[in-house]
Amino acid sequence: MKILKQIIKWLMIIAISTPFIFIILFIISFSYTPEETAFNQEKVEWLPDTASNINFYEREGFGWIKVYNCHMKKSDFMEFAEQNEWKLAEDKRVHRFMQYKINEEYVVINHSLTYMKIESNNGGTRVIYDIENEKLYVTLSHR
Repeated sequence: MKILKQIIKWLMIIAISTPFIFIILFIISFSYTPEETAFNQEKVEWLPDTASNINFYEREGFGWIKVYNCHMKKSDFMEFAEQNEWKLAEDKRVHRFMQYKINEEYVVINHSLTYMKIESNNGGTRVIYDIENEKLYVTLSHR
């Protein structure tokens, strides 16, 4: 009987402490993820050599996100899009947006090539290529 009481006591301690352990681990996973931001880079390893004036923000780990923009000639962009299997559509709607952590002002694009693959959690891939200014805007995210 004494052993049974001890087993029940430990099971209760484990049952009560488990949610707190998961909450602490959840908080830690969001607070200790590496981040990197850079502006006006001439080259990064994950973009073609033809990209220039590269700005990006990247956070790894749970809830990862990668946001970047750069200048790229249309022919080079078309090749890059094909390599990434982005099925582009010409878009004459006005796009007005800010890019997380790298734009402080709204970007307005009147004529673009776009690709969007949005997941059920609102994450996914958003690509907008500004035809007039030969500038690429990309957001890749987990959510």
